[in-house]
Amino acid sequence: MLPQNFNPHSIPGVQAVAPAYYQPDAGVSGSDTSVSGATLMAVDTSSYLKVTRGTPAAVTFPQAMSHLPSGNNLGTKANPLPAIVSADWPDGMKVGQLMQVTLESVSYWIQVSGTAADFPSMPTDGPFIILDMSWLQAANPDVGRTVPISRLYIRGGGNGVTAQLQRLIQQEAAGAVLTTRADALSSNSHQLLSNGVTNAFRYSVVLVTLFAAASGSVALMLASAERRRDLSYLRTLGLSARQALGITIVEQVPPLLSAAVAGAALGIAIARLVGPALNLSAFAGRPGVGAGILINWWQIVALTSGISLVVLVAIVGFGFLSRHLDLAGALRLGDR
Repeated sequence: MLPQNFNPHSIPGVQAVAPAYYQPDAGVSGSDTSVSGATLMAVDTSSYLKVTRGTPAAVTFPQAMSHLPSGNNLGTKANPLPAIVSADWPDGMKVGQLMQVTLESVSYWIQVSGTAADFPSMPTDGPFIILDMSWLQAANPDVGRTVPISRLYIRGGGNGVTAQLQRLIQQEAAGAVLTTRADALSSNSHQLLSNGVTNAFRYSVVLVTLFAAASGSVALMLASAERRRDLSYLRTLGLSARQALGITIVEQVPPLLSAAVAGAALGIAIARLVGPALNLSAFAGRPGVGAGILINWWQIVALTSGISLVVLVAIVGFGFLSRHLDLAGALRLGDR
């Protein structure tokens, strides 16, 4: 548990902090369900919305959880606490259903206000419950006792924020662990399956890029003999070397750029069409997991520009070689 005086707000760059109480093995019972080992988290919902606003972890809480606690005998069957529960709850769970949760030998009645297929930082292989911390605090039978804080969700930015948070933890909350979003993403990306798929895709993209650049250059080289002959005719009619280079660029660059843009657009369209049909349930360990499409425009632009640049260099190189044409041979060609 974190000490009550632990204050990340004192660090410059920290924008929002959401305290939470996390219990990995809450007992749940009710008229229609009985689960041992459900994961429960009570979080300050208003602060959590500030922390996650505009991020992939942003969620929408039911309207009942956004209200302030009201009424007498909170946490009883007559006045239950609103909650979100996992959509794949054993034996099913419907909005409005009541059940009893036991936390540290204290029982509370909760009412399902909404269901969710998943929730950030909650396990995906078992049932979970999300409560509002203010409701849980108001329902605590010991008025003088506050709900312990075992997690803090922190939003921040700027140089050195992570290092300052780590120093603050070492000074005031020894034993606590700081996990950043970058750490979590790095850990996931280094898993055997995801790391293998990522590397295979990366190497495939590099290989296809090299093939595309080589094919464009080879196609230009195969047509070089015929183009040199045509340019030789035009040079004998007064075409300058600079004009010959300009003709080559004007003739070759528009198809090159059209093919690059069309190829990138087609790749994005295929990904969007195929993505919804991909089922990753076998890899995630739970049903209903699809493939999200993340388009990195900078990489697409860099890849398209790289291929175009290689072929453009080949075009310019061919243009400079055209400066040394056998104009006399072109004039004599008609006598042969």
